[in-house]
Amino acid sequence: DGSIVVAGDCKNCVPSDTLGRVFVLKTDANLVLDQTTGIKFLADPSQPNTAFVNYAAPSIARVGSSNFVVAYQDDFFGGNLDLVLLDDQLNYLTGQFHHFAFIENTPSVTANGNGFTVAEPAFTFGETYYGSVSHYALTSNPPGFSLSWERKIEASPRKILTHANGKLYLAATHPYAGL
Repeated sequence: DGSIVVAGDCKNCVPSDTLGRVFVLKTDANLVLDQTTGIKFLADPSQPNTAFVNYAAPSIARVGSSNFVVAYQDDFFGGNLDLVLLDDQLNYLTGQFHHFAFIENTPSVTANGNGFTVAEPAFTFGETYYGSVSHYALTSNPPGFSLSWERKIEASPRKILTHANGKLYLAATHPYAGL
């Protein structure tokens, strides 16, 4: 419809709340804030202890014809991946919380087919991988998503993109060997 939707993070942006929050906002084509939708602050309602969690580093993608998915990190138990599915008015449809350890960078999300793929930079002690790439399929009734496949990799993903040919392209670094 010509609107623009972005995600970001901020501190001290909610009255009497000093924690970091992820927000999503919608504007028209002239960057005027959509008065109906406005700004939404995200936190997964099923997430425990949200009063203690700093949310940060969001990545957003348009999924299908009427949804958005936002992937972001939090610092609950050392770092986690939170995924939230929103409708085109930025209303919360569903979310999932995935425990990783020591997330160091922004997750990256890209839409492809009837779903989306997330590249998650994480480092887990006691295991040989440093990140993962996971694909989720959209479900329609009820609106949501489910994990289709996951690949753990010995690199830290930075950005994932879907090419017009349907292939995924991943840029990553190795925690100890550089690029």
